[in-house]
Amino acid sequence: MYCAMPGTTCRTNGRGSGCRRGSGRGFSLIELMVVLVILSLLAVVAFPSYSSYVNRARRLEGQVALVDAMQQQEHHHALHHSYVAFSAAAPREGLRWWSGNSALDSAYELDAEACPGSELRDCVLLRASRYAECRRALPRRRMRRPDAQQPRRAGRGRPGQALLAMRARRTTAGFTLVELLVVVAVAATLLAVALPDLRALVQSTQLRAASNDLFDAIGLARAQAIARNERIALRPRDPAGLDWAQGWTVFADRDDNGVPGAGDDILAVHGALAPGVALAFALTSPAPPYYIAYNGAGRSCSATSSGAARWGTLSLFHGGGIRRIKINMLGRARLCNPARDDNCDGAAAPP
Repeated sequence: MYCAMPGTTCRTNGRGSGCRRGSGRGFSLIELMVVLVILSLLAVVAFPSYSSYVNRARRLEGQVALVDAMQQQEHHHALHHSYVAFSAAAPREGLRWWSGNSALDSAYELDAEACPGSELRDCVLLRASRYAECRRALPRRRMRRPDAQQPRRAGRGRPGQALLAMRARRTTAGFTLVELLVVVAVAATLLAVALPDLRALVQSTQLRAASNDLFDAIGLARAQAIARNERIALRPRDPAGLDWAQGWTVFADRDDNGVPGAGDDILAVHGALAPGVALAFALTSPAPPYYIAYNGAGRSCSATSSGAARWGTLSLFHGGGIRRIKINMLGRARLCNPARDDNCDGAAAPP
């Protein structure tokens, strides 16, 4: 009987038996190459992002240094009425020519000089350049004071401006074709959903406006008949006197012919109604031409006799909506909606 120890290999045959300690197995060359390729890919993907992060951090460092230098320059100008020139070659006490915490690890070198064509008392130019490595000035952008729209010049008695060089150039990108198609599709869907309700709203508004205008015209005719103590008529503008949708005329019918003429006073004229608005006329003695007349007592009457009363209903239709104007025997008019008001019956809507 043989007992093998952990990590050993034993065998036996006809000539004898024996045990030997096993050896550990390492990585193969292919495995190492795969690992190196994966690490290389990760480095290729991560390094640009890391470099971009480092560059942004350095640019922010330079911008903070520029803003701090500008504030110091404005403070110095408020006390001494002049700015201060400085650089790494000619530093000034109290003004840092480097960014960051120290000159040894600075990313940018600062310098200040008079603006071109100006003196230090009027204008100072602050610049940040990459320190030590390339000395390349970054793109510059003017940063104006809140109360300054133009550069301050000598003789105006106000501080000048500071030029900052740290704001990155930004480009404005347009919309892609896919984005435009998505917006168009969403707009088309919303329009398809809202269009029926919008159409119904427009038709309801047109019907309400037409019925209110006709109701007001009837009220005007009655009020003028009482005020003038004479017959006032309301008649369609249609030459045949049948189509109220073409508008109407309110006039003093002094020649008793039922038609506005040269000897009649025209009190009001209404234009044609909105397309699609229909009107049904159902008064006593409804033979054409249609009209509504009032006598001096304010009662609806016949065109031939002021004592013959006329009453009935005028119905307006549009887009499934109905409004009715009912005139009683005393000539009083009432505007009603059969969908919500009682005693508002009348002619049926046209097909």
